[in-house]
Amino acid sequence: SSLPLIVTAGFTSSYLMALSVANLGGRFTMASLSDSIGCKNTFNMIIGGSLPIFLAAPVLVSQVADTKAAMPLYLFCGSTFAAVALGCGIISTTPAYEAALFGSKNVGAVHGRMLLFNSMGAVAGPALFVNLRSRSELSAMQDLLTKVDPMRFEAQFGVGTDQAQGLIDAKTLSIAKLMELLPPETLAITTDPTPFIYDTSWQAIAGLVCVSAVSHNMIRPVDLSKYQGNK
Repeated sequence: SSLPLIVTAGFTSSYLMALSVANLGGRFTMASLSDSIGCKNTFNMIIGGSLPIFLAAPVLVSQVADTKAAMPLYLFCGSTFAAVALGCGIISTTPAYEAALFGSKNVGAVHGRMLLFNSMGAVAGPALFVNLRSRSELSAMQDLLTKVDPMRFEAQFGVGTDQAQGLIDAKTLSIAKLMELLPPETLAITTDPTPFIYDTSWQAIAGLVCVSAVSHNMIRPVDLSKYQGNK
């Protein structure tokens, strides 16, 4: 495998810097694009481009874990770069889109309400994904507990596998430690589940993108008869 030679501290730092570039570049690119093709078309392009990225992420992670090849890793890094660019593009195009939908007079108040819901999403979103990750991690650990050597487990932790939940709650037990306790013949045919504990989070994001696509295309501009100047 060439991955240990590729995924170094320098590679990780460069990847994080690239995500920062995607953040800034996405804002400028999508704002400029919306001036050319319109805000609604830009939003549809962002949503349409994000969905396959989130659906493909678990597949790419699986490919990296199974093949240990560099290409799936590069594809994953590139797709997450694109996802960040598209997501941040929404931020830069929203005020202009709000003005087009609701008129420019009260766009400040409208955007203020949008920011309120964005703040709620900033709290609820990570909480949801942390919960999904924890559930996946717990499921993986429970599966490994059925495969570990019970005698080695008790020798290391002082309790039987039937009392492992207390160790999990105390953060004493981890997937890595359970992998070390697998019998050699079992370890040879068991894949480390660590890379896959975010699969449900990726799938949940893809589901939310589908909901946003439907919701977005249900939005209609405010009827001109509702504008104050027409009363």
